[in-house]
Amino acid sequence: MTRDFAVCVHEAAHVVTATALGQTPTEATVWPIGKCSSKGEQGLARYRYVAGCPARTKIAITTAGPLAKLRFDPASDPGWTSYAPRIAQVANETDDAHAETKAGCELARRTIDEQWSAIMLVANELAATGTIDGARVKQLIQQAAATPQVNRAGAGSLLPESDGLTITGVATVYSRPTWDSAMRGLAIKFLPGAFSEFIASQPDIALQAFHDSTSVVARTLNGSVQVWESGPTVNFTANLIDTSDGRSLYEKVKAGLLDECSIGLKIENEDDAEWSMLDKETPLMTVKRGSFDEVSIVRSGAMKGTTVRALRAGERQQQYSQPAVVLTGRITTGKTVKENEQILEALAAGFSDVNEYRRQSQLAAAMREVQLGRIADEIAAYREQVLRRSIA
Repeated sequence: MTRDFAVCVHEAAHVVTATALGQTPTEATVWPIGKCSSKGEQGLARYRYVAGCPARTKIAITTAGPLAKLRFDPASDPGWTSYAPRIAQVANETDDAHAETKAGCELARRTIDEQWSAIMLVANELAATGTIDGARVKQLIQQAAATPQVNRAGAGSLLPESDGLTITGVATVYSRPTWDSAMRGLAIKFLPGAFSEFIASQPDIALQAFHDSTSVVARTLNGSVQVWESGPTVNFTANLIDTSDGRSLYEKVKAGLLDECSIGLKIENEDDAEWSMLDKETPLMTVKRGSFDEVSIVRSGAMKGTTVRALRAGERQQQYSQPAVVLTGRITTGKTVKENEQILEALAAGFSDVNEYRRQSQLAAAMREVQLGRIADEIAAYREQVLRRSIA
């Protein structure tokens, strides 16, 4: 059963951050794609606060999930609006809700940075098993601390800072038969989760152009490529090497000359695939379990639905470092800067409901206009009196 790895990262960040900040994790659960809890949740993290837990620690644990999800997949929606009421409830118990919220989010970011390897270990186990208890979370945190880390991105490590040559896209798609002339009439379909085990193993994957191994421009082995599952797709983000090959590929992607992807599929065992007929003339190979050693950027791939685009310089880091509800008032996808600033202002003003804050703000603005109008009338009347006196 396939689970959305971004959701696994989200829930892992909650329990790892809670543990790292001295609280008690209970368990984390992630449901398979297409299923959810009775409340409609894709994932759930449970933890207990110790007596006297500071407000900023509670805020840090609450915001760790969406922050880590955004760090892992910059294109995702971390769901800040649903978290605003929880944060406001805690922050409003303090003397300065705005300052406490800011401090809590900053604490979350520092903890995520320090515990990223542990978060990935917990997320991998959640992706494989669906549930993890507090004792196991603590074991994996200890394991991450004791293990020298090689920055592989098979299941999603943080990419290093880029000089601007960053591309992102969909490497392949599940449940969609594909065919092109180069495959000589063979159709291939990947079952959902066919690459889950492979991706979780932290594999060595190269990124190149046109399946040409001499044109490698990024690689998971050195941390310049991140590959992960997200629902029906396998996604990637890569920082290309600053060479003529890297710059050339980036510019071609940026210009839209190359806009699809293809993978170097590998199947180890006969039992990992099943054969049938797509139609009367086309054999169909359905892959249940597979791997790939490279993602190629191409003009036209066999699998329709793949994509690639160039990120603007700083776009990826900006999306992570400027979350909503804190610091800059940006919420990421689907919101204008003005809307995001209103959410931040609402939280700072003690409102958990943004719409109520807007109504109150509009009312206050209207009252100010009335008051200003009265003042203007009084000034005009006073000027008229002065003018009359001067004439007299």
